[in-house]
Amino acid sequence: MTFSLERRWPLWLGAILVLAVLLRLGYSFGVARGLLDLQPQLEANDGYGLIAENLYAGNGYRFAPDKLPTAMRAPVYPLMLWGTFEVFGVNYAVIQVLQALLGALTCYLVFLLGRWVLSIEVGLIAALLCAFYPNAIIYSSRIYAENAYYPLFVGFAYLLCRISLTPPTLLQTTGVPLAIASRTASPSSSTHATSRP
Repeated sequence: MTFSLERRWPLWLGAILVLAVLLRLGYSFGVARGLLDLQPQLEANDGYGLIAENLYAGNGYRFAPDKLPTAMRAPVYPLMLWGTFEVFGVNYAVIQVLQALLGALTCYLVFLLGRWVLSIEVGLIAALLCAFYPNAIIYSSRIYAENAYYPLFVGFAYLLCRISLTPPTLLQTTGVPLAIASRTASPSSSTHATSRP
């Protein structure tokens, strides 16, 4: 495997990342929206979409315009949704495309982590497994904070591994993805994980 992998691993990695995006888009638009006729904004989604829609409408960080502002959901994912709404309008299909790209980013970060810890081969295998991970594919079609949490947490793990051989300035930047990740998934949203597919 290594005889041609030394020069060709970028092609393999690119193919894995494209595959990750295609699997997530295929599920989101072919299965979830197509065969199952699911609309992510209408599913039980822990209120992240509602908060983002209220931010977009100028109503503040709340589940509904007539409700008080809430601190029940961590801010990173609703702010990501709101930022996307600001650019593209309230369009959950665009969110699903963004989440497919975040899934590919997670695969890339898993590759970097595997390559750093062991070898290019391990990184490629880990990225391929991440690309095919069923829950990540399903989650990319839904309004779940894990779509933003996974790349942030894997990015933190990668930077933490790199810290052992790099200058102290990287130590300061390693905390950034962890701090953001900690504000992505609310403790209360993890209680619903058993009800998810």
